[in-house]
Amino acid sequence: MEWDDTLLTGIQAIDVQHHRLVDLINEFNDQVLRSTTLDEERVFSGRFLIELRSYANIHFVAEETMLVEQQYPGFLDHQAEHQTFINEIEKLENRFRLNEPALAVDVFLFARDWIIHHVNHSDRKYIEFIKK
Repeated sequence: MEWDDTLLTGIQAIDVQHHRLVDLINEFNDQVLRSTTLDEERVFSGRFLIELRSYANIHFVAEETMLVEQQYPGFLDHQAEHQTFINEIEKLENRFRLNEPALAVDVFLFARDWIIHHVNHSDRKYIEFIKK
């Protein structure tokens, strides 16, 4: 996944965090591509899910705090999207715990697609509100 300017919000702290999320996704993808066994791939998937959830929580707190401070009227909907992300991570973690093989592709696609969609749709809404 390449970082590009379509993922920029114009809010430096948020952009730095989004860039870190993209870096995490790319690091995971690189590890999986270098893995030589399904066991290695599973280990990388498990580690990535932990890292992704942890960093996403940090980002969500920062973003939600900013939205509350800005009195963004779509805050509850935005927060619900964050919770949906966490719920999806939990589903992937459950699949991991059940030893589902070849989970890496689903994990990668979920993370990549979610950040692109979330930034380009949901985050754009609050950016328009804040910049008014």
